[in-house]
Amino acid sequence: MSTSSGLLYAASRINPPSKISADVFNAWYDGVHVPDVLKTSGINTAVRYETAVVPQDSSPWAFLALYPVPDIEFLNTEEFASIPATSDALPGPTHSCMDIAQFDIRRYREVGKRHDLDMPTGEYM
Repeated sequence: MSTSSGLLYAASRINPPSKISADVFNAWYDGVHVPDVLKTSGINTAVRYETAVVPQDSSPWAFLALYPVPDIEFLNTEEFASIPATSDALPGPTHSCMDIAQFDIRRYREVGKRHDLDMPTGEYM
């Protein structure tokens, strides 16, 4: 069986009324969650974005994380499922990211790739 690369897409927004600030959410995401994801054997790159729409709360999803996955089947493993969703960096009593934010998680399998040789290249990740 051949492996197929893919992309994990994770859009998020803080639940209203906000229990935490965007700064606290981003500090948890960048300082706790992304390192937990990158500790796994199946994901070694993460890129995060925030909406360019101003004001941010007018965008349906304020934040986006993209994780290229060399083998899309990794996302079906116990190792992937065991990435913590709780942290002391988040408000109690549960300290769960699911209590303070909503997530739109999608998995994409690569179906094609094209390189335009006339386009200047830059470092993406």
